[in-house]
Amino acid sequence: MNEMDKMMDCMSKEDKNKMMQKCCSDMKLEDMQNFMETGMPEMMGCCKEGETGMISKMMIEMMPNYLSMIFPEDSKENRIEFTKKMISILIEKCTEGMSVEEKKDLIIKVVDQLKA
Repeated sequence: MNEMDKMMDCMSKEDKNKMMQKCCSDMKLEDMQNFMETGMPEMMGCCKEGETGMISKMMIEMMPNYLSMIFPEDSKENRIEFTKKMISILIEKCTEGMSVEEKKDLIIKVVDQLKA
């Protein structure tokens, strides 16, 4: 179960409904459907190549704050697993479209940063 699922599980059905009503109170059904078809993919980062959606931009801003403030309070085992997973994903996704030499250079820079 991921963190979002855990958070949603902690909310009562009534709280979830209230949240949705507040988020969508001014929207008509047609507007909601249009948003789900066009707005939601854009927010999630499903934009033209080279663009970043609103959710992606928010995560880029929020993740460092989360890591410095809340992450240290988690268990050592969870921090280790999270770190391994994130580094793997970051290297994999950041090196898409790079040559082998560019990938090696990036990994060297990351290792150098870790040693500093």
